[in-house]
Amino acid sequence: MRKCGLCLDQLPYTLEDYPVLEDKHMFAKNAASARKVGDGASTDSWLWTFGALRGMNDGEKAEFVVETEKVMWFRARADMERWVEEVDFLEEELRRLDRGCERMAVVWTSLTSVAPKYIEFRPEYLPSSPLHPGYRAYALQKAAMYREMAVRARDT
Repeated sequence: MRKCGLCLDQLPYTLEDYPVLEDKHMFAKNAASARKVGDGASTDSWLWTFGALRGMNDGEKAEFVVETEKVMWFRARADMERWVEEVDFLEEELRRLDRGCERMAVVWTSLTSVAPKYIEFRPEYLPSSPLHPGYRAYALQKAAMYREMAVRARDT
């Protein structure tokens, strides 16, 4: 054990093959966990990519760094493609919401002019008109609600 300590004491403070190690370099992304907002703002430390540089000549080091950057680039590209796909899904969902709300507004509006079939069995709810005013008001209220939802979906 003492011999190991003496050997460590003889090592230089920094090695020319590596940058100076600082506290901020003690970080690595967890590739096994789900990505979170803000993960793209931090990059892996040189510590996790430059481990094999010792003993390489300058050409080999440059080639190794390029290969490492390719991996990071492809990973960032895959992230970007997932984000673009998510935006596409959300835009399509809004388009479908708009169409669905417009359709429901048309359906509820059409119910204001025609008495539903089940009311024919309860004539006491139809005092003087083919459609009770309460039913008509409710249908108009629902139609207006769906139209407003469609407008909000388009404005989003």
